[in-house]
Amino acid sequence: ENISQRFSSIITVEENTVAPDRSTRTGVKISTGAVDLTTSSYEVPGSSAKVSFGDALATLRDNSRAAVRSDPTTNQNEITVSQGVAEVARGGEQIQLGQWERANFATGGTVSKSRVLAPPDLLEPLNLYPLSSDDPRREAIKFGWKSVSGAVSYHLRISSSMMFTQVASEKRVQTNSAV
Repeated sequence: ENISQRFSSIITVEENTVAPDRSTRTGVKISTGAVDLTTSSYEVPGSSAKVSFGDALATLRDNSRAAVRSDPTTNQNEITVSQGVAEVARGGEQIQLGQWERANFATGGTVSKSRVLAPPDLLEPLNLYPLSSDDPRREAIKFGWKSVSGAVSYHLRISSSMMFTQVASEKRVQTNSAV
């Protein structure tokens, strides 16, 4: 997978309501591209968050997070759960995904469910920790993270923005640290 690939996303908000009982219902449709969805605690029963992509509908439980991609040019669709639980429905088929599980499929094709490696925990510098230097262009910064069992290498991307819109450095390393 080319991690630096950029997607132009077309996302439609199909539902965003608060009912009289204060339950919330959110629904989005991904026509093309990618979206990262996060749900909070559902304080009122009946609340829901749904995303449709390809010919599937995923329902995220509360306190869940999932990345969803749909590419109509290649007919490929996927959802990866990084926290919580999501149920994916296609026709009469139901698939439950837990943390670090992925479902991918071609529209109309068979669903493939797999485990994905969790990203490593960053040890240094701390996430979003401000760094200061008299000469920031020449300052060496050490990055370190916990090893991930089963990982062969790590893809390190560094950005000055939280959304990684401008990548300052990108490289693949074999160890769990880099300068």
